[in-house]
Amino acid sequence: MTLAQTVESQQITGTVTDSTGALIAGAQIVVANTATGLSRTVTSNQDGIYNALNIPVGTYTITTTMQGFKKSVITGVNVDVGAKPAVLIALAVGLVDESVEVKADTMQIQTTSAEIGAVITSQQATQIQLNGRNYIQLLTLQPGVSQTVASGFNIFGTYGANGNSQSVNGIRTDSANFFIDGVDNKDNGGGGNNFVNISPDALQQFRNVASSYDASYGGTSGATVSVAVRSGGKDFHGVAYEYFRNDAIQAYQFIPIGGAVVKPPLRYNNFGYTVGGPLYIPGHFNTRKDKLFFFWAQDFKRVRTSSIGSYSVPTPAALATALAGPTTATGRALAATLLTSPTGNFSYLNENPSNQQEYLVKVDYNLNEKNQINGHFVHDAYTNVGNPTNFIIFQRRLPGLTASVQWTHTFNSKTVNTIVSSYSGNIIYETDGIGANPQFNKSVLRSDYGLNYATLYNASTYIPQIAITGYTLPSTTPLAFNNYQRIYAGKDDFSRILGESRCQNGCLCVARSQEPDCSTRTEWPVHLSKPGFACPG
Repeated sequence: MTLAQTVESQQITGTVTDSTGALIAGAQIVVANTATGLSRTVTSNQDGIYNALNIPVGTYTITTTMQGFKKSVITGVNVDVGAKPAVLIALAVGLVDESVEVKADTMQIQTTSAEIGAVITSQQATQIQLNGRNYIQLLTLQPGVSQTVASGFNIFGTYGANGNSQSVNGIRTDSANFFIDGVDNKDNGGGGNNFVNISPDALQQFRNVASSYDASYGGTSGATVSVAVRSGGKDFHGVAYEYFRNDAIQAYQFIPIGGAVVKPPLRYNNFGYTVGGPLYIPGHFNTRKDKLFFFWAQDFKRVRTSSIGSYSVPTPAALATALAGPTTATGRALAATLLTSPTGNFSYLNENPSNQQEYLVKVDYNLNEKNQINGHFVHDAYTNVGNPTNFIIFQRRLPGLTASVQWTHTFNSKTVNTIVSSYSGNIIYETDGIGANPQFNKSVLRSDYGLNYATLYNASTYIPQIAITGYTLPSTTPLAFNNYQRIYAGKDDFSRILGESRCQNGCLCVARSQEPDCSTRTEWPVHLSKPGFACPG
């Protein structure tokens, strides 16, 4: 249990004054979300200060009433993920029936926290051209962020979205935290990758807190990246899309004088849709469309990339010379497994096909003014070819997920509590589809070459790795491991206004389960020397 580890929360605070600047106590302030109608009613204290605690991300309208003053309506107050904007309210003398409407400033200065960070909105994430459509690369728009990948297209790697290629303020690249609606999205046991790579169309915004953050953040010494999933609203909204790249419309790479004109094949298709809105039964349930909302999204990626690879291999003549000397049947069988080329250079197409699909659902339920419940479920399924440069390849499958249920209860205008239960993790499968790499046109089974000598536990049916001094040859390691990781977490965040101060306490209980299933090499490699590499048994 970690004290002071709290839920990612937002609030609106400020003071209420009259036209002379005098503080007004007892004013009633209603903070209402314009998309869902969720409202929170608070009262200014004796110092004119008000606080609306633990409210969802979104755009708000602040309505203030006080006897002897005109009603004040401030619209367009943006509350970003983790933000605590200060909104000052100035009341004019008059009748309560009269109202003064003010549009909030587009740029709102946060004066209640020393945190240094920046927010990326859904509009930026979907309209800025992202090579590979991975939202993580948008971190580089912020000061002090550098990354170790040349292209955002490469952020999606072997084990999912690569979250350990970004350094914030010089901190180690594996020291960042990643959260989705407050749920841990970082695979600490798998190189720092994300469990799910949420689509830019499904995120409402995300925030990178770089430094000076409070005790509610923890886990590592680096930055904290918090993603807010989009929610449904009173109106139905949705989008369908497809983004694609194809070598038919790609430019050629640099070609040296006399070099071969080669354009590696490329097929990239990213398509999907989102839909959100109210859940209601006309005349029976949620007739005002301000109680229950949903958001659903599916995203698919099909990537077919490739590059030209090469190995330095023996020529047929060199192999024949080696076999002309003293050899055994086993030595000749081992020689038959080697790649050869008349030029001594074996070129091949290093293909790396991958598929990703994601489905996401989020539900928000405003039970009443004092109780709000929401939950989300995000599931990714990612497959690619493992060891595409080796003799033996396999299908790598990587299903990942994050899920949570959150309950926010308002005891009174000064006391709010939020409880979150979450579940996240992934599974790495590397034991499916083991077989020969078609690029080398070679069998990888020992029986096809007559290799019948004993191996360790007689467990391997594959040819051994052969290393020859002066040459580079493909490996024969068939797989790496299977890994099962789950994170179960429970969080509680209690907030209380005491005078002019906000007291916030929280706790986090986490249970992590990781079960790696590592394979064991069951075939010793064979090492030969050059020149005149002999092929003994």
